[in-house]
Amino acid sequence: GALQYESDGVNFTSTVVGLDENYYVTEFNTFPNPVADELTVNFSVSHSAFTTVEVVNPVGQIISSTTLGDLPVGEYNEKLDMSTLSEGVYLVRIISAGEVATARVTVAK
Repeated sequence: GALQYESDGVNFTSTVVGLDENYYVTEFNTFPNPVADELTVNFSVSHSAFTTVEVVNPVGQIISSTTLGDLPVGEYNEKLDMSTLSEGVYLVRIISAGEVATARVTVAK
């Protein structure tokens, strides 16, 4: 579902993806969405695994890839700089042990 909240009079919507606990990534949230500069990616991993965060542009090119390495079980917050990206819809992917969780993020200046 989507969480809606207000901060400094600006409304944000964050898509929350609850994934089955058998998967490596069990929670995955991105905020704020839309984003102008810094995006927070909040996720949990249920098994220790090699993990990467990618940003993919509208034509499917990987424009940013952050290798987080072997992450132990737990919750993580990763900050992504989106300030240099053109306005549009992008995909943020978390790849953990070969499994992919994806969220749609809108960049709006």
